[in-house]
Amino acid sequence: MYEYIDGADLFVGIINALKTGQINPHSPLEEITLKAGKDNFSYIDNRRDAKGEYDYDLWEATKNQFENGKEFVNWIKNRLNEKLLYSKSEQFPDFILKVRKHAGKLICGSLLELKDSKGGIVASFNSTLPTKYKSLEEISVINGGNLVSRVASIIDGELSSERSYYTFERRCFYLVRTHAGKDDKIKISLVDGSFF
Repeated sequence: MYEYIDGADLFVGIINALKTGQINPHSPLEEITLKAGKDNFSYIDNRRDAKGEYDYDLWEATKNQFENGKEFVNWIKNRLNEKLLYSKSEQFPDFILKVRKHAGKLICGSLLELKDSKGGIVASFNSTLPTKYKSLEEISVINGGNLVSRVASIIDGELSSERSYYTFERRCFYLVRTHAGKDDKIKISLVDGSFF
């Protein structure tokens, strides 16, 4: 149960954001996710639009640990190319939720991929095959580089120094919207990767 509580929290956040009118079923899936997930992300693939279109800064909490912006920039340069802070990486997955620790073990850190469909079925998965779990190590192989794990480890901070951080099996979820644009049929679901 604890391993995927972050996925459940995200879905509850979506329901609450719908109820309060922050989002509607026709909002872009990125906006739905960002408004529902609040500050629970360790990776966002499209950091550019998150900041520019939805006023969501993945780096805000990290920046707040420094006296000023210049200190943050000097610190981050040793870990990540500054141009990548607010870029669209086009890598798998679309989002990673922050890892947590419970009873001495890493939990949560779920992966989230977004899928939008105008019909009742989901289009093919051309980036990576859906599975129940994937580790950051596997994601680096899939993407042909370690950008995703570098960003996630910076945001996850101290927990990223855990021995199993990169091999830890993270739950895969898919936020799926079917019948997009049809008021009478639209559905938003959070689907476990093992379903596919």
